[in-house]
Amino acid sequence: MVQLDRFDNGGHPSARRIVPELQDLAVGDVMATSRDGAGFVVEAIDPGRSLVLVIRQPDGVVSAAFELSAPSPGRTRLVTRLRLQVRPTWRTLPWAAAIDAGDFIMFRQMMLGIRERAEAVPDGGARLP
Repeated sequence: MVQLDRFDNGGHPSARRIVPELQDLAVGDVMATSRDGAGFVVEAIDPGRSLVLVIRQPDGVVSAAFELSAPSPGRTRLVTRLRLQVRPTWRTLPWAAAIDAGDFIMFRQMMLGIRERAEAVPDGGARLP
């Protein structure tokens, strides 16, 4: 899975473990996706429940939302949504098509990594409040 990080994460490999010092996100924090430090901005956060990330550019907006719920005792469900809104131009339409195809691959990699890390926690992961 790490080889796909060259297309995502600004070329940096994904964390292979939960890093405690990276667990305190706040509205306005930037999750860099490129070497210049640009990336997703934390738009909204409810720790342990939901996270909304947004990239705003002159030609469009990309947002990613993550929500946790507990459908039954001992189980956690993660729902994700990626939204891409662009002004249709000759420049943005090919970019939007590439994002659509590429994000399927990257989201799958991300979900497999989240599952791997959650299952590695001895008690099965953190419990929702």
